[in-house]
Amino acid sequence: MIIVNETISFMDDHLASNADDPFFAYVALGAVHIPHSPPDFYMDGTPVKGKEPNSHLDMLHEVDLVIGSLVAAIEDRELADDTIIIFTSDNGGLQGNFSFPSHNSSGVLKGYKGSIFEGGHRVPLIWRYDGVFPENETREHLLGLNDIYATLCEI
Repeated sequence: MIIVNETISFMDDHLASNADDPFFAYVALGAVHIPHSPPDFYMDGTPVKGKEPNSHLDMLHEVDLVIGSLVAAIEDRELADDTIIIFTSDNGGLQGNFSFPSHNSSGVLKGYKGSIFEGGHRVPLIWRYDGVFPENETREHLLGLNDIYATLCEI
């Protein structure tokens, strides 16, 4: 929740002092890393702890709330048409007691975080750039996260 408040404060400070200049906000959420310690409630009072079948999924629920808050802040400040939002991860899903029938972090892929198999390093990559990238478009291209920087420089 501190990350949300600090990111929103950064956006507001930037808009107040440099509204015509672009900004970059790298928001790294460590929520899904162990040990999992979900808060009882999110900052708006939404229950988090105990909402899902285990603490790992409680933390994923909190990630959803955080992303929702940050996207809402961007939209509320009318920045969505000029902002690229990127959501990704740095490794595949967890194994062991963090997976169960209704949630398998790696899906049908073999392997988990720390393994050489595809399930250990294939991650989601979601881009939002209103008016530029089509909504709900899916691509099957393989890329490395290090390619993102070069792409952003071209935009």
